[in-house]
Order: sequence, then structure tokens, then C-alpha cells
Amino acid sequence: MEYLNTSFFVALLVRFWDKLTELFRGGIFHRMAMAIWNCTQRGLCFGFAIGGEFADKLWQQSALYRLLSRLCQLPISLSRRLFGGSNALSRSFIVGETLEFAENRLHPVCGFFMMALLIIPQSMWNNLYSLLGAVAIMALFILAAARTDRSLSLREIGFFPVFFAFCVCLAFVMSQHRGLSFRFLLFHLTCMVLVPALVNAPRSSRDLEKIVLIASLGLAICSAYALVQRIMGVEVDKILTDVTVNAGMPGRVYSFFENPNSFANILVLFAPLMLCMALYAPGGIRKIWYLGVFGLCSLALIMTYSRGGWLSLAFGLGIMLLCLGPRWVPLCAVLCICCIPFLPDSILNRLLTMFNSGDSSIYTRGYIYTAMGRLIGLYPIFGVGLGAGAVKHAIEANAVYEAEALFVHGHNIYLQIWGEMGVFGLIAFLGSMVFAIRTGLGMAKNADPILRGVAVGAACSVCGSLFFGITDYAWSYPRVMVMFWFVFALIPACARLRNIK
Repeated sequence: MEYLNTSFFVALLVRFWDKLTELFRGGIFHRMAMAIWNCTQRGLCFGFAIGGEFADKLWQQSALYRLLSRLCQLPISLSRRLFGGSNALSRSFIVGETLEFAENRLHPVCGFFMMALLIIPQSMWNNLYSLLGAVAIMALFILAAARTDRSLSLREIGFFPVFFAFCVCLAFVMSQHRGLSFRFLLFHLTCMVLVPALVNAPRSSRDLEKIVLIASLGLAICSAYALVQRIMGVEVDKILTDVTVNAGMPGRVYSFFENPNSFANILVLFAPLMLCMALYAPGGIRKIWYLGVFGLCSLALIMTYSRGGWLSLAFGLGIMLLCLGPRWVPLCAVLCICCIPFLPDSILNRLLTMFNSGDSSIYTRGYIYTAMGRLIGLYPIFGVGLGAGAVKHAIEANAVYEAEALFVHGHNIYLQIWGEMGVFGLIAFLGSMVFAIRTGLGMAKNADPILRGVAVGAACSVCGSLFFGITDYAWSYPRVMVMFWFVFALIPACARLRNIK
């Protein structure tokens, strides 16, 4: 170490880097980065989020908010009546051990629930597991509140997510095919139960970090298994890959999931969070762990050969860089562009197929988007009902799809939500996302490094997933929907912990 401190070459390298940094800070790259940041601060999305704050204030003053808050407190009040006193029931051994487990192990259970979502193979998965897991977490939360001051608060969740939940229920009532919509109603109910439980479960930033840490273990396992798949070899699926345009491209890994695009969406949803935790997590070992998980995620994402996944991760990391170090954005962009010629041929050729109109996945999407646009034009206000099945049924009934390939879903989360729930559902979804992202990025200067890492990382992860949603509808796999709302819930959880300090 002493040799490095006295080395001529090290000193020369340090001087060169200091000079380069000085030139950058006073140069055109720095001015360009700050201009980008100022535009985002004054942009339309941030203005919409400010409007969201106004909506939240009105919401918290409304009678409906007070009614829902009281309804949320009813099971907690009942739990305190049954188990909070000194009656015979509360003194029994089984009840006492259960209450102690709920009080002290609620946040690890949340982490292990997400870990299970990440590592159980799709062939062994039943979407009922998600609902049972969410209900179990809520039940543990209610039991944990029996002897503590926990409450099921809706304040940090905000108006738009509650409005979105209302639009989900309304879409089921107004559905043209309730039989197909009921299944997806259960998936949405899973998320409606899970989000408030996750937001209110952690009592401190350490509890929140334990949830993320345990979930990262599941992410590491499924990413590592994807790399094992690559080593063992994956057969090329002609349904998922146009072998004419992508000649020579190896099979796409999918880990424990049956679709590489869905797996890529999961990686995009967690990778920025892992990188941000590597920056702000306490202790060197944890920093190395999160950085290693991020590396595994990135390698696995490359092996999925998902073009949308690559661009979405770059977008999410770009938002993170813009938030935490905006002056470095132009320089990093130039370096990334300079690295493109050095990419392996299979990856570079896969990227170039985005500009090839002969790629079946590209031109087929044109027909899909046209069909979704026509369907939205027919049912713009209330949509056709929840779920890809209801949309597919409406597409066929109205004969608005002209391609020969099978129509599965809208391949765009915004068109799909609009088609399912109508314009109010889309507004509620966009409001939920924009306001949450602004809240998460706004915590970049928070004094608690754990809250900063989780909030900013989750916000950037959501940004990447929303960007991916332009070209795909990952919620067709309900467990991906649950993971999405899990990451989303981390942001209001951080806001709640910040407010109670």
C-alpha cells in the first residue's frame, strides 16, 4: 500500500484524472448534463406529480379517506381486543409464540415471500400461492399490531394507487366477460393486499434493508441459474426468435420462468435497486454482495437477448445517474456509444435487428398496436374488462386484428391497461407511477443512506420496467405483476419511515 502511495505512475494517473474532472466540470458536458436535469425538474411529468401532491391533500381531507382508514383499522382493533389484553387467550403459549413471531419476523417473511416468487420454477408455480402469501403477510401484520402501535396507514400510499384499485374493481363490474376477468381480479387483489402490508411492515430502515437483502438472495439464485442454462445450452425457440433475421443467435435463457422476455423484465425491475444498494448499503461486505448480484443480473439480462430489456436497463441506470450524478451523464453516454463496436457479434446483430422491418416480432407488433387502438376507440371510457383473456375475446369479437399470428395481449402495458380499464384506469396508473418515482428520486438527499438507496433504486427500477412496458406487457404473468408492485411498495415504505423519524 505504501508503494502505491509513493509510486510515480499512480501520482501521474491521479493528476491526470483530477485535470480531466476539472475540465469536465467546467466544460460543455457538465452544462449539457445540468440542462437535462433542469428540464426534468421543470418537465411535464414532474408538473403532473406536483398535481398529484395537490390531489393527495384533497384526498386526505376527504370523508372517503377517513372511512377507508377506519375500515383498515377495524381488523387491527379486533386483534388488539382479542390478543392485546391479559385474557386467557392472549396468555396461551401458542398465541404468545405466534404474536412474538409476527412482531419480530414480519419483515423477513416479506423478503422470503419475494424470494419464493423469484426461485420457484414456473412449472411448479400456482398463482394462488401469491394470493395466499399476501394474505398471510397481512394476517401477520394484523397480529403484530395487537401489542404494538402499528397501524395500516394509507397516507404514504397516496391517492392515485387507491384510485387505481377502484378502477380495477370498476373494470370487473363493467367487464364484457366477467368469467375471464374474475381470474385477473384475484391477481389485482393480491397486490392490493400486499402493497399496504409492505408499506407499513418495516419499523426501521434496517427492517426495510433486510427485506431487500433476502429478496436479493432469490435474485442471485435465479440469475445464476440463467448463467448455468447458458453454459449447458438452450434450444432456440422459433416462436420467440425470428431465426431468419437472427441467424446464429444462441437460445435465450429464461431461468425459472418460461419466457425470456418476462425474465428480462424481472431483471430490469431489480437490477437498478441492487446497484443503488451497492452504493448506500452499510458495510463493505453488503456493498460487495449487492454489486455482485447486480453483476449477475446484468450478465443474465445479456443472455436473455431481450432488446427491450437491454434498453430498459440502460434507461433505468440513466435515470439513476441523472439523479445522483447528473454531470456525468454526457460522458457516460459517449463511453457507452464508443463501446458499441466492441460488443460480441451476436449481441450487436441482435441490437441491429431493431431497425430491421423484416423481424417478425417488430412488424407483428404494428398489427397488435393497431388492433388495440381500434379497440380503445370502441371502448375508451371503461374498457372491456380485466385481463389479457378479456381483451383477446373483445379483439376477436370486434374483428379488429388483421395479422395471422396469434393475438395474446397488447404488448404494451399502457395500451393494455387502457383497453382493460378505460381512460380512468390509465390515468390512475400513470399518476401512481409518476408520483411514486418523484417521491423516490426526491429522497436522493435523505440523511439515512439505507432509505436513500432503497427509494432511489426502487424508483429507477420502476422507471426501467415502465420503459420496458412500451414494447411488452409483462403482467400477463401475474407473478411479475406481484413483483412489480413489491418494488413499487418500497418507495412509500421509505417515505413512511422518513416521516416517522
